Amino acid sequence: MPKMTRKEFIKFTTAVALELLLRNGEASAQVIEKKSGIPVIMYHNVTPKDSELTPEQFEMQMRVLNSLGFKTITSQEATNCLQRGELPRGRIILTIDDIANPQNYSIDRLTPTYQDWNKHMRPTLEKYGFTATLGVVTGNIPERNNNGWSWEEIRKLYRQGYEIASHSKTHDIRMNKGELPKEGFLREFQESSDEIKQKCGTAPIAYIWPFGAIYHERDAKGIYNVLYTVWEKGALIIKEQLISVPRYHPDLHKQEDDFTRTFGPYAELGTGGPIEKPPQNKFGRIRNPL
Repeated sequence: MPKMTRKEFIKFTTAVALELLLRNGEASAQVIEKKSGIPVIMYHNVTPKDSELTPEQFEMQMRVLNSLGFKTITSQEATNCLQRGELPRGRIILTIDDIANPQNYSIDRLTPTYQDWNKHMRPTLEKYGFTATLGVVTGNIPERNNNGWSWEEIRKLYRQGYEIASHSKTHDIRMNKGELPKEGFLREFQESSDEIKQKCGTAPIAYIWPFGAIYHERDAKGIYNVLYTVWEKGALIIKEQLISVPRYHPDLHKQEDDFTRTFGPYAELGTGGPIEKPPQNKFGRIRNPL
């Protein structure tokens, strides 16, 4: 067998995997049709107790994305491409909500712990060469904390290539019911942005709506260029979507064959617009261009 380049090998193995699914009757012919766009996947935590995914399922999903040839990019990189009229193939955005969220709601499964991140999520991401967009709840983060989230730790992740996005200041549950006054929403938008700028040196361009509670959009758009929702409506394709970016739910695609069917069509199965090579730090990891 002639020697293949890495890209040729990825295309070959992807085609074989999808063909096997077809032969097993687990997919339709539509699976192998190429799809354009940048998929965005919404993660929270993989804590074994009452979480949307187990660590093993998260590992499987990252392994599949890696085997399909995906590379992670940031909100800024996606924005740059779409504004130039380019649509790269084989690029994906992984968002992780509730970083440093101190609240304990009835839906506390949405609050990933610092230990969960360090034990399961971060090692798996870095094993496959991925980074992520971290939705940070800024309101109660200390400067230093050896046993939990701190601005010192978040700055370290930022320098290593993780994008820092706002996920509000307090993650107030009243946002979920629309009971928070407008002034409260405005504080959640602005003060979280200000805190990230103060602590990390640059204001975030992305805001992730807590609970998918979308209120006072015009005010949010005045602060952020990219707004992520919770709606699963396909991939990011045009720049007009940046103010309402849909995200896939990983818990709806827990089976490996379904996960492959869902994201395989967006992989490196053809040509797309070029993507600029992001800058790297001394560790060889992608540096956040914010």
